[in-house]
Amino acid sequence: MKNDNLNLNVLPLILFLSLSLFSSCVDEPLEGPVNNNDRDIKELTASTGFEWKTSRSVEVNLKALPIEVGIDRRLTFADENGSLFYSGKQSMDENFKMEFDLPDHIKQVSMLYGDILKTAEIIDGKVFFDFLNVDNEEVVEN
Repeated sequence: MKNDNLNLNVLPLILFLSLSLFSSCVDEPLEGPVNNNDRDIKELTASTGFEWKTSRSVEVNLKALPIEVGIDRRLTFADENGSLFYSGKQSMDENFKMEFDLPDHIKQVSMLYGDILKTAEIIDGKVFFDFLNVDNEEVVEN
């Protein structure tokens, strides 16, 4: 008898909760109305100054040091994030000039030649290094 009383008391509560739950749902559109005045995607054009590239060509130049003795070391270039984009053997008495395709956001290049580490800014798509400017050199510990 007690179970019947309990079921009769709980039944109105369950009925009330289920009715309030189902009646509170209202069908609303997820997006606004479609504007039929929109242009077709074929009609879209980019501005005249816009380029579809995320990289640019950068010319890296290294001025040789006129010396009598041949010195060959590993030459590496890296971007400002430390990502290496060139590595090769280079003689100190020979000029180096090469173009690289670098991401547009890169503003500086680092050169490591033996123990000499230098960093230079990219200006007008070019970056210049030499072996003479001792004041800006850092010595790398091996």
